[in-house]
Amino acid sequence: MDLWVKNSQVWLNQRYAKVSGYNKVAEDGVTGWQTMYALTRALQHELGITALSDNFGDGTASAFRSKVGSITASTSGAGVLGILQCALWCKGYSGDTTFGKWSTVVANSVSTIRTQIGLSSSASVDVKLMRSLLTLDPYVLVTGGTDRIRAGQVWLNARYTSRSLFTIVPCDGRFTRDVQRGLMLAIQYQIGMDDATANANFGPGTQTGIRSSGTVSSNQFDSSTNHWVTLFQIALAFNGYDVALTGSFDAATSAAVAAFQSFMELPASGKGDFATWAALLVTSGDPARATSGVDTSTPLTSASAQKLIDAGYGVVLRYLTVAAKGFARGELSMLLDAGLKVVPIFENYNNQAAYFNHDIGVDQGQQAAIRARQLGIHAGAVIFFAVDYDAYDTDIDGFLKPYFEGVAEGLAISVSVRYRIGVYAARNVCTRLADAGLVDAVWVSGASTGWSGNQGYTMPKNWWYNQVAVDLTTTYTEGGVTKQLGIDHDVVSKNAVPLVRNAVDRILDRSDDELDFYWNLVRQQVLIEHVIDQVDPTVRTYANYFFFFYLESVKYTSASFKDYTPFPVPGTGNDGNQQIAFDTYMKLAGVPTGHTAGYEGDIEHVGVVLQGIVGWGTCEGNARIGPADLGGWALDVVQLWANWVKFGAGQKIDVFVTENMGQDTDKTEWSRADVISDADGWLVGRDILGTVTVPESFRTWLLGHPSWQDRLAIFLRARFASSDLSLKVSIVNNVSSVFTDPWPYTKARDAFQEGVRDPSAEERELLADAIATTWLALAKL
Repeated sequence: MDLWVKNSQVWLNQRYAKVSGYNKVAEDGVTGWQTMYALTRALQHELGITALSDNFGDGTASAFRSKVGSITASTSGAGVLGILQCALWCKGYSGDTTFGKWSTVVANSVSTIRTQIGLSSSASVDVKLMRSLLTLDPYVLVTGGTDRIRAGQVWLNARYTSRSLFTIVPCDGRFTRDVQRGLMLAIQYQIGMDDATANANFGPGTQTGIRSSGTVSSNQFDSSTNHWVTLFQIALAFNGYDVALTGSFDAATSAAVAAFQSFMELPASGKGDFATWAALLVTSGDPARATSGVDTSTPLTSASAQKLIDAGYGVVLRYLTVAAKGFARGELSMLLDAGLKVVPIFENYNNQAAYFNHDIGVDQGQQAAIRARQLGIHAGAVIFFAVDYDAYDTDIDGFLKPYFEGVAEGLAISVSVRYRIGVYAARNVCTRLADAGLVDAVWVSGASTGWSGNQGYTMPKNWWYNQVAVDLTTTYTEGGVTKQLGIDHDVVSKNAVPLVRNAVDRILDRSDDELDFYWNLVRQQVLIEHVIDQVDPTVRTYANYFFFFYLESVKYTSASFKDYTPFPVPGTGNDGNQQIAFDTYMKLAGVPTGHTAGYEGDIEHVGVVLQGIVGWGTCEGNARIGPADLGGWALDVVQLWANWVKFGAGQKIDVFVTENMGQDTDKTEWSRADVISDADGWLVGRDILGTVTVPESFRTWLLGHPSWQDRLAIFLRARFASSDLSLKVSIVNNVSSVFTDPWPYTKARDAFQEGVRDPSAEERELLADAIATTWLALAKL
């Protein structure tokens, strides 16, 4: 609280409280916009304006010029003088103690301000200075400002305040939107634009002028009429480079140019050429510059991808999700195989403040993490989340920071594969989120030059991509048809780390059905990891059990299966949390589907086989049946025997087996899907006894051996091969032992032999031989 700011507020309220349109200001001694607005409305009243407003616009300026001109020692209006004195106090200068009266103190304060901002030291206040006094613009270096920027601000005021459109810029050493506007006007004046033409926009006239006369280079000097070098040095200083305003393109200027061009991925010309000027002045830089990056919301095909490659693009930014613009099936691998690098984006609306809060961030982070896992994207990849609108500082604090905190929580659903966060946004948003530690990389929406967050802000230090041109099209031919592809251009920083081929696994996506099948496996794995991590990470050893019991949860719930594959009994302490975690997971998991078009086997059947392997081991190379076999092929043998007894009357055992085993007939329960599931379950089960996950093992086996017969052959050799016996003899011995070995196999036969008699020794021999022969034939062995 400042006493004389408070006294100024009291004076304002006492003099103008009854004026229509004046808003009484709090008498708290704190300078703020409400006080400045009150001063503006008071001044408008003194000037005879009846429709008061907070804006010191053209009407106020015109009235000031006609009725006041300049405030000096000869000004007699107590109201106008008092308003000036209040403004001085609010700016931190003495307005003297008697309001409504010009004094030496007032004159000295005015003179000091004029000197500080680059004007002559005369004790007078014209309309431009009065307008500036009724803002919060500082006139001295403030925290966060630099001497180099302040020198540029002072220089601009000193040279161009006489031009009609130029307004006094603050002299606080900070680069802001108003300061950028002042520099743009100065460049237009240097080009030769008159007051009616100059508009502070980086339009065609400005671009042409810079191209024709604005190039500066080593050993070039300013003259009394040519100030291009100084303007270029000011632009470098405004962009954060330590350059003095010498008017000479000296060694320090050359070093700053080289650093800036390298940072912005510009050609290293060493000159202040048009491309460099453009990058200094607007966030898009030269929108016509060649770029190596491109983003598109259209799924790419081989033909359109090749068109991009032929056009010189090497990096493609594409969307993870959302129908019609997310990755199409096989697209990611196709792009990587073609040699393109890829950047994953997440955007689901996200184009106004309403789409940003903590809960939305959590949800979208989870969506992004699950899809990235499903696409095979490795840990450490950066996913860019879009802020596709002009967000103000209040939005950043109120909506965006909570949203990105939520995104981090959401991405954490993927426990074993962690992803990093990027942001697509205006410069100010990117910088503030990066400074807050909420994002690891930024993609600047540089083409949106009109966004307030892109005006008066330097390029973020950790930028990876800069979108410089939008709504472009390229034409390509596919299948004899000419097509158009909508694209945006993106500059790629040397610091960027897009996805390359070895950073993304190939996935099961040879058909839409197979993709759905695989994506569900991955989703279950992610949910299991997440739930265990949330409940108690020490029960991670139960993760595979969660997967198995999810797969078995509908079809395999009989007492016999629960006895064979029991869920681990809850213990005490941390071990007891496994039941809580499992119950939590099952609420999220959904219902498994045994037969899906995306997998030739029966995934529920695979679950029982997996459970047997994990619970009892692989029995690899055993000469006789082992406990693990009961979850797979062994019970199928028992059921096949029962099927022959029931349905094979008058048919030889070997003929019945040949015609029905591994076939989809109404006489057998050992179907083709079961044969496949027995083999795949055993192979995957062996993998997950190590550190491999269920989806990863499925991916490896089905990609490496797409033919189920190949996988069956591998299984038969791995499970039954013996150094002492032929493969067929070993299979025969194992099958026979199903009916001869004691408990638990007797119990299994009782449960699944469907009440039929045991085979005789001769029948057992015929059955075992027929099964071995048919099995080998199915596997093409």
